[in-house]
This record gives sequence, C-alpha cells and structure tokens, in this order.
Amino acid sequence: NQARMFWADRAELVIMDKKIFEHFKKLLSSEYNTEEEIVFHDFSKKQTNYSVAFRSQELRNQFNEGLKKIRANGSYQDILDSYK
Repeated sequence: NQARMFWADRAELVIMDKKIFEHFKKLLSSEYNTEEEIVFHDFSKKQTNYSVAFRSQELRNQFNEGLKKIRANGSYQDILDSYK
C-alpha cells in the first residue's frame, strides 16, 4: 500500500527496503507512471542483519548449504536482480 500511495501522489515519502520498493515499482508500472526519478536516502548507515529462525538444526543446516550453493552459482544475485 505504501508504494501504491507513493506512485498515486498520495505520499511524498515512504520508508522501506530499497529492493522491496524497486520490486513494487516494477509491479505497479502498468498502473502508474513509475519513470519519475527517485532519490533514495539511507537513514541508517548500519547494515540491517536479518536472521532466520529454525526449530531444527537439520533444517537450518540444509538451508545454509542451499544458500551457499545459490550464492556460489549466481542464482542468489539473479533473485535479487529480479526485484529491480
């Protein structure tokens, strides 16, 4: 809703993850003119560390191994790029 309000000129500012914003920019481009130049400002210079919680060590280990594989073969970057 934040991105929709932004592109509908109902908000001057939204605070959200840049990749999420870019995803919605792409998604809403058929509904709104999203070609306007956007200025991004980091309000925190600290990197946010996200974590995933697992109930099972086995599942956690499988996740970590899978993550290593997709980072190594470029799939991880492809996923990130798909949100632009």
